[in-house]
Amino acid sequence: MSRLGSYLGKCIIETYGGSWQRIEGDVCVAFDNRSCVFPFAKIAKHLENGREDSVHSFFTLLPIVFEKVLRERTEAAPQAGAAQQDDED
Repeated sequence: MSRLGSYLGKCIIETYGGSWQRIEGDVCVAFDNRSCVFPFAKIAKHLENGREDSVHSFFTLLPIVFEKVLRERTEAAPQAGAAQQDDED
């Protein structure tokens, strides 16, 4: 189960951004200091409950649930890259 949770978390980070963090002892992928998801818990629920706790649905709903947070991260990313590029010139 830990490999599946790690894989799901890595997919979330690669697709939507975020970083691994620990909140109250649980490992999560945090998008900011108020928005996070718990991939290991999601895997456990999927294995326990099957399709009603689908990992696929969870993954595809992330941009809807966290629309504002993810949009802000996406809009800020090119600016950070542009600033770094200017520094390198």
